[in-house]
This record gives sequence, C-alpha cells and structure tokens, in this order.
Amino acid sequence: MNELKERTIIITGAAGGIGAAIARMADQEGARLLLVDPNDKALSQLVQSLDGKRHVSAASFLDGPDECARVLAGIDGPIYGLVHMAGIFV
Repeated sequence: MNELKERTIIITGAAGGIGAAIARMADQEGARLLLVDPNDKALSQLVQSLDGKRHVSAASFLDGPDECARVLAGIDGPIYGLVHMAGIFV
C-alpha cells in the first residue's frame, strides 16, 4: 500500500496507547514521523522500536505557541497529517 511513504505525520501523545500503535503502523507504511509526548523515557523507547532514522521526537506538552514552534522546527517539508492523541488524565 505505502500511501504514507515519505509523508510527514505529527503524532501527539505518541508514547503510549493508541498514539504508539498509530506510530508503529505509520512507521511500517514508510511515513516520516514527528513524535511528541511529555514522557521522554517512553518516547525514547518507542523511537528505538521504530525504523528511527527518518523520525524526529520531542518531549513536550506543547503548552504554548513558542513551544509548538520549537517542536515544529524539528521537521522540514510539508506536513501530510496530524494525529492528536494527547490527553489529560485527572
């Protein structure tokens, strides 16, 4: 299929649950991923489990425009998709 090959996808909440599952699927399809999650340890483990040479990760809460700009500076080219899986647990 490879419809995502070389396409850049941003995934927030990437280090766990559905976000991680989507990251693995998109990795298998050949996507370039910007993986964002505040849990740096879990995010690093996820990146190591993927074909990581084409992926970028950022430990962040994305809590403001300056932080969003900093994270987005890690990628180049157009963004094909956004998977917003970040959530707040109370």
